[in-house]
Amino acid sequence: MAKRTRIKGKGAAIFLGGGEPRAPQPAAKASAPTKTDAVGKATFYLPRYLLEELEDTWLSLRKTYKDKRVAKSEIVRIALENVIDDWKKRADASTLIQTLTG
Repeated sequence: MAKRTRIKGKGAAIFLGGGEPRAPQPAAKASAPTKTDAVGKATFYLPRYLLEELEDTWLSLRKTYKDKRVAKSEIVRIALENVIDDWKKRADASTLIQTLTG
């Protein structure tokens, strides 16, 4: 029995006929991700009132700044960055610790 002909890397040439298949191109080097490049997905549970506040804030921002693209994820990212930055700078006096410890 004869070996099957390899079709890997031939792409459209198989269907359109013609030309030799191109040699595979080396993968482009990826630059190191920055804070804004590397995006992950997470699930957090928040009280309903806070979700409603987020929604109201988002709608208000969209209405006020029609020429800007506003995303809820951006609002949450900014809020988290501010709380974490405050905690790093002020430790026990931070808003985060004050809220957590009452």
